Amino acid sequence: MPCLIMLDLMMPEMDGFQFVHELRKTKHWRNLPIVVLTSKELTQEERRRLDGYVENILKKGAFEREQLLKQVRKSIALTDTGANHAKDPAGGR
Repeated sequence: MPCLIMLDLMMPEMDGFQFVHELRKTKHWRNLPIVVLTSKELTQEERRRLDGYVENILKKGAFEREQLLKQVRKSIALTDTGANHAKDPAGGR
């Protein structure tokens, strides 16, 4: 099981909003952290749709690589899923 999903909202088959909605319907995936990384200018309504469902919304090109990695690490560390993966030798760390 992944410890984090990095999501672009502008996907060809299903937009990211629908992806988040579908993912959160499944108990097994409900607490998996999602970090949105997008170039889309989000409206207040779109931000409200994501509020409570994603860890963070990051603007593409607005940060350096190390800042992105720091945010990803922080998001993983704040979840039980991430803590379980960090303790699991098979988790890739």
